[in-house]
Amino acid sequence: MRIVLSLILILTSSLSAQEVLNLAPAKPTAGSTLTLTYNPAVKGAALTAPKALSAQLLGVAKDAMPVMVEVSMTKNGKAFVGTTTVGDNISIYYLQLVDGDKTDNNDEKLWTVLVHGADGHPVAGGLLSRGQSHLSGRALMLKFERDAKKAVADLGEEVRLYPDAVASRTLLWFAEMQATPGEQTTNHVKQELEGVYERAKENEKDVLLLLRTFEMTGQPERAKAIREEWKAREPKGLIAGNDRWQEVFRERDAAKRFDLFEKAETDFPPKETERSMRDQQYVNFAMAANEMAKAMARLKAMEKPAPDLYNSLAWKYIEHGERLEEATDWAKTGVELARKRDDAGKPPYYTEKQWSSMWTNRLGMILDTYGFGLDQLGKKDEALAAYTEAFTLLQGLDGDVNARYLTALVGAKRYEEAMTVADQCVQKGKSDDKLMAQYKAAYVGLKGSEKGFEQHIRGAEETARTNAMSKVTESMIDKPAPDFSLVGMDGKKVTLSKLKGKVVVVDFWATWCGPCIQSFPHLQKVYEKYRKNPNVVILAVNTWENEKGEAREKTVRKFIADKQYTFPVLFDEDNATVAAYGVEGIPTKFIVDKKGRIRFKDVGFGGGSEMMDKMEVQFGILLKN
Repeated sequence: MRIVLSLILILTSSLSAQEVLNLAPAKPTAGSTLTLTYNPAVKGAALTAPKALSAQLLGVAKDAMPVMVEVSMTKNGKAFVGTTTVGDNISIYYLQLVDGDKTDNNDEKLWTVLVHGADGHPVAGGLLSRGQSHLSGRALMLKFERDAKKAVADLGEEVRLYPDAVASRTLLWFAEMQATPGEQTTNHVKQELEGVYERAKENEKDVLLLLRTFEMTGQPERAKAIREEWKAREPKGLIAGNDRWQEVFRERDAAKRFDLFEKAETDFPPKETERSMRDQQYVNFAMAANEMAKAMARLKAMEKPAPDLYNSLAWKYIEHGERLEEATDWAKTGVELARKRDDAGKPPYYTEKQWSSMWTNRLGMILDTYGFGLDQLGKKDEALAAYTEAFTLLQGLDGDVNARYLTALVGAKRYEEAMTVADQCVQKGKSDDKLMAQYKAAYVGLKGSEKGFEQHIRGAEETARTNAMSKVTESMIDKPAPDFSLVGMDGKKVTLSKLKGKVVVVDFWATWCGPCIQSFPHLQKVYEKYRKNPNVVILAVNTWENEKGEAREKTVRKFIADKQYTFPVLFDEDNATVAAYGVEGIPTKFIVDKKGRIRFKDVGFGGGSEMMDKMEVQFGILLKN
């Protein structure tokens, strides 16, 4: 037994020396044991000295929810080893390694484990899932390698192995047109489409999938005729229902959209598995249309209402100081629901840490709303208690919550406590003009004057810069920046490749994007600071707008003029540039170095001071090289 164990350890060590992550067997089957070996000493390993290593395997199942499996990795010599049993219904696992707050996701490519059948081939759905992930750049909540050519390879093999699956074939056609666009590919898809449609034309589910391909290949009238034929044949069927819901979600006017929603729901009531999602959509659309009575009635009728819905409903009024008694009661209900953590409702694809974090953040945000309502009702002590808990739960990472909490502390004349809180916020880079004003008020309240305030905050600001430097250094990447030529508001074309030798900020945004709007005053400050530096270029690339052409340009010009922003704005008219950069949400900011390579990527907006500190450090690093 000792000899066998020694051989296993030797084999493990040998494999670990070859790759960052080794998976055995190479072709696991359902019910088999999968062994994972991670070697942090191998070049390319992101976790070089893990302390509490675990593997996260996101399993995709046929006709079921994805499942997250967490595997503890045990140190074995220089390597870390873990095992798990392959699920019976799993077709593929997406895998990453986690050590505390650090992750090795194979440079955002993830590792994949295709489950095989007794015939030695990947089971149905595995290659389909991986191909789909290559197209979208996501494996559910995990980032994945976006690559249309790899998608074609995976989907092509899935179709070869399982030729009767229409879903795989339609996705393959889409991938082929993405990878090699042009008339030749379109004609090839058209020819195959006719044959597949002829075989599948009596199956409504398959026809629904094929309709998109007819439209994609320039045959909208053919698609329309097929659609109308099915709607007449099956007025309550899949195609009729899909058309109605598409009409709902295309409508931009909130009142019209809610009216369409109610009518569509009457004609196409939700299945049991859809009820929770439909309830939340109804409440959100009702609130957007100011149908508050209907929103509240639906909310009260829900078996397990999400606390967030009560938060959204309450904030809609508390933010503007309206219906405060009623709205604050709604927020209180949200707080009570958030305290009753519903572990039974945990999606199987969430990790325990993600689930706990979501509930913590949820409770923190609702407490802040509740505190704001109490504050405006004059219930200062209760408000301060709510703010204190919200700040603690959110760890001082939300700038708006921080500012309200600090204001309440100053109002209660708890100046010393306010100073401590303000210090923490500034050090974390989570301060803004409102918070700094309260910071000064706390200082004056404690010291009697503002003399020495600037010197006092210098230490906290220096800590913030040190923290920013550390985070920035850890977040450096090195990828080629896709070239683009886009027209700006001044009518001139800007080509990225012609800006080599300069540090370039490419900031994707839209006029409807709240975080984008919040970030822009700070982007303006950065622009003003560096506008005379010939080696720094800031470009705000407008994308994903709801309007097109002249209407879009008019909306963007008005927005920029009203806000008096002066940084350059470019139009990504066909959204090709945002797609080339693999952007999944906005705002997303890329910092490109002098050689035309992406060195930093920042998604979202975490606060003005944090953003400006980070950009200053990023510029400092890249301008030296």
